Amino acid sequence: VTGSLYPIYIDQLENRIYNADSLPVGTDVSKVTFTTFNVRNSVCIESLTSGADTLFALTDSTDFSQPRRLNVYSEDMQSKRTYTMELRVHREEADTFAWQRVAGGPLTPVAGFVKSRVICTGRSLYVFGQEADGRCQLVFTPTDAPSFASAAHIDTESGAPLDVRSVQHFGDSFYALAEGRVVTSADGSGTWADAGCTLRFDALAAASADSLYALQGGKLYASANGYDWQECVTDTPGLLPETDLAAATQPARSVPSMTTTVLVGLRGGEPVVWRHDTDTRGDFSYPWLHLPQTAELASLRCPTLQQYCMATYDDAMLLCGIPADGTEPQLYVSRDYGRTWQSGSLHHPSLAGAQALGMAVDADHYLWVVCGGSGEVLKGRIN
Repeated sequence: VTGSLYPIYIDQLENRIYNADSLPVGTDVSKVTFTTFNVRNSVCIESLTSGADTLFALTDSTDFSQPRRLNVYSEDMQSKRTYTMELRVHREEADTFAWQRVAGGPLTPVAGFVKSRVICTGRSLYVFGQEADGRCQLVFTPTDAPSFASAAHIDTESGAPLDVRSVQHFGDSFYALAEGRVVTSADGSGTWADAGCTLRFDALAAASADSLYALQGGKLYASANGYDWQECVTDTPGLLPETDLAAATQPARSVPSMTTTVLVGLRGGEPVVWRHDTDTRGDFSYPWLHLPQTAELASLRCPTLQQYCMATYDDAMLLCGIPADGTEPQLYVSRDYGRTWQSGSLHHPSLAGAQALGMAVDADHYLWVVCGGSGEVLKGRIN
């Protein structure tokens, strides 16, 4: 490594010495020598073992595998100033996607989920799950100190089971369906209250920047508050998805006031993809657009999966689900707002044994994947 390419900076306010640009991954800084080290008087380095001053010599190699304390003395050696010197080294290659296992095992509550929905708000992770006997559970954990050891039972005022796949976070509340009725909760736990909506829906489909979306009788409805609903304009009536719905909203890359919501699901056992653009300023109104998954897309067509789940990451839509043929789940990426889907472009861990999947992105840009059945919880992000 050519050291002159990595200048050393001195912070006289904080008494720190460091390289602003980190050295390449794998650089061994346990034996470092310096071509130039300018100091007016004497400088000593504190021993890693005894803490005593040791004369700092340019010709000797020095261990900087951890920050070292340097004492710079006055000319009469009666006073000194102490600096902490650090040689920084990159811990990961740039643009790599590193995954880590957060939890796992057959004894965690997540392992018993046959259906699930994962939502992240800031640094809080919510895993809604339905067990084989129909009971609904919530695993709540902060992302900075995650724990998946316990779950809390959730129910509704009417006693109807919560459809965990329908849970959406909109505004400051959670919304879901219970036997077609819209129910709501402030924190996702305990007993969910009736939202006061007179309509019954087949599915609660998505939440965008300004609206909740629901399906009823092959029509799409929108609401800004959870109880007042109106029918949406669609460009191709009669082709909306029916089962296994999932959606995600992505900000536009160049226009801050625009967002795009992509809705994926199955209709007659085949994947269906819809897109809706939203102008958050309210200047323009756009219909929902059907994106036909036609034959010329070939391998870039939306995959046929069960229990779709979606998230937005790195200016792209991520899609996952359970393959009907029993093969291992994959991550699919769309960078054109749902028109095409590509597997293999994003490194992902093994998802073997998953019976239900959930994905969410936290405030620190970590992508979380929760696997019902296997109980595996993984997180990763692009360096």
